[in-house]
Amino acid sequence: MKNYLDNETLDNLLEGFQLIGYDWRYKYINETAAKHGQSRKELLFGRTMMEVYPGIEQTEMFRTLERCMQTRISERVENEFIYPDGTKAWFELQVEPVSEGLFILSIDISARKKAEEELRQVNESLEKLVEERTRELAESLNREKKLSEMKSSFVAMASHEFRTPLSAILSSVTLAERYAVSGEQDKGEKHFNRIKSMVRNLTEILQDFLSVDQLEQGKINTEEVYLDLPRFVSELVENLDALKKDGQEINFRFSGEEIVCLDRKILRNVLINLLSNAIKYSEKDIDLETEVQDDKICIRIRDYGIGIPKEQQQEVFSKFFRAKNTSDIQGTGLGLHIVKHYVDLLNGNISFESAEHEGTAFSIEVPLAVRVKA
Repeated sequence: MKNYLDNETLDNLLEGFQLIGYDWRYKYINETAAKHGQSRKELLFGRTMMEVYPGIEQTEMFRTLERCMQTRISERVENEFIYPDGTKAWFELQVEPVSEGLFILSIDISARKKAEEELRQVNESLEKLVEERTRELAESLNREKKLSEMKSSFVAMASHEFRTPLSAILSSVTLAERYAVSGEQDKGEKHFNRIKSMVRNLTEILQDFLSVDQLEQGKINTEEVYLDLPRFVSELVENLDALKKDGQEINFRFSGEEIVCLDRKILRNVLINLLSNAIKYSEKDIDLETEVQDDKICIRIRDYGIGIPKEQQQEVFSKFFRAKNTSDIQGTGLGLHIVKHYVDLLNGNISFESAEHEGTAFSIEVPLAVRVKA
């Protein structure tokens, strides 16, 4: 860890990074983490947390750090930090035990907490408007306005849920590279490249997620290129290994001409969305079939998971739709909405068959930009 002070990558990130020794001294802290504490790196390095923030050992946050230090089990908490001048800020902390003590990733979520409070106030306001029946017209106008605000806040919070694992992956890569086992560089390099490739894919999906309005308005253009389709899909499936559950496999079968011409980015995002959903909503293996015919590509993705309730199936491609049997599973309700627009951009068709407790199968047909030679 002694070389972390020269690590420009960590110093330039928006997330805070701290390394706390077993004696509670700061062994490393980047610029962002120092700013989170309203301090400077040179004033923190080598000092204990108790010296810097008197009384911190009485806080719930410090008890979390103590517990992680003792049990060596990772913890993730949200903490309201009160500065000496009485001002407050909210941070999300990912605490990881490492050989030197504790590694702490901190993300400022004050804006998100403010949005949640505003959302709570909006809900209270809406409840009062419902009760005031004599002001039905004003109630209707305000409900529409508040709904728009709620959607905006929802998108902001959902984007945060993407950013947190991205930051954690990047920090894990940095740590793993510094602790790579001697003599296993080739194996480590392959693993690192796979993680970094996954980060790039997730980042691009996040950009599409935040640009859903542009997608609906037809402002995203297609760009067809030639690609080796079975190799492209196989690499994509391999990059999803980190998301799969224990024992879960994606069974990929391909038939037809291998070299095709179509939009690489859109196809990738469609497959990632559908395969990620299949992984998320199923414990069993997933079947992925791709067939290239003379003038189109046919893709079928079949899982054997929780399925979609019959009475809600007409809403599947609606914005923010979440089936009633997914309340305990993380999701934004935008994935299939985005997939539908992507398939439309390619002048294709998407359909599905589903039964609750039996699974779901999505079928996609996309015309080729250039007809396959007979």
